[in-house]
Amino acid sequence: MKSPTLFLPVVILSMVSAGLAHATEYGNAAEAEALLDRAIGHLAVNRQQALSDFSVRGGPFTHRDLYVLCEDMNGKILAHGGNPILVGKETKGSELTAQFIQMASSPAGGGSVEYDWADPQTKKVARKRTLIKRAGDLFCGCLLYTSPSPRDYCA
Repeated sequence: MKSPTLFLPVVILSMVSAGLAHATEYGNAAEAEALLDRAIGHLAVNRQQALSDFSVRGGPFTHRDLYVLCEDMNGKILAHGGNPILVGKETKGSELTAQFIQMASSPAGGGSVEYDWADPQTKKVARKRTLIKRAGDLFCGCLLYTSPSPRDYCA
């Protein structure tokens, strides 16, 4: 017979480790801001290469669940690190795109927009925030889930 005193700590440790591993799949606001700043810098150096680089799933402009999105001021997707198939699609008329454009057109040249969106990892609707920054005749954003917190997904 196996010893329950050894088995229980192993089970608990396994559960905690699995929860921590899952929680680290989500980026935070500071990481999203840093990724967006790095993307805007790359865009200033070589626009075409940057837009291409942003659309590589798992590429240098993704981090955990964070990715970069860029659109022109008419709502045409120019780069999308979360779903590159969307590049070239027109989103004009979308309420969310209108909010992104409004934020990018503000005197501050950016900000953030919060909305509900299905989390592809959990398949549940969660609160999402897109950080927006204008870059000339387009804007870029970095998207992150904000609520429930990543720790709540593991409960």
